[in-house]
Amino acid sequence: MTRPILSLPTLALLLAACAAAVPQRAPLTLILRNTDDSESLRCVLVVAHFVSVDVGLVQPGASREIDFTRVVATGSLIVNAADGREMEVENLLCGADTRWTETRGDVPLLPLRSATAAEMEVTCGLASRLSCTLADP
Repeated sequence: MTRPILSLPTLALLLAACAAAVPQRAPLTLILRNTDDSESLRCVLVVAHFVSVDVGLVQPGASREIDFTRVVATGSLIVNAADGREMEVENLLCGADTRWTETRGDVPLLPLRSATAAEMEVTCGLASRLSCTLADP
């Protein structure tokens, strides 16, 4: 009869050690840059439970940092609500401050969900609607 190389308890300990070495959560900062020359962007995070979190205005030519926590296993992006609760981000919408409804659009978050970088930059401008480009990490 052949004997297993590793006993079941030893194998379980090795697997647990490997899992512990992989970070469960990672901080991620999104730098949102407004490339428009004349209009401020108003941005809103749509989070779980149909709650929105105002990111604030991004003045023309300026940028704003948004801090997330990324759940490594799922790619979920988490922000802290004003009361400290963690909320999962569903979407980030931006548009011209004075014409938000007509110009709003999605900021691409999918690449952030699988990112390994701690910081990523997206540039957004306005034509008839919001248009964003994610910079290579």
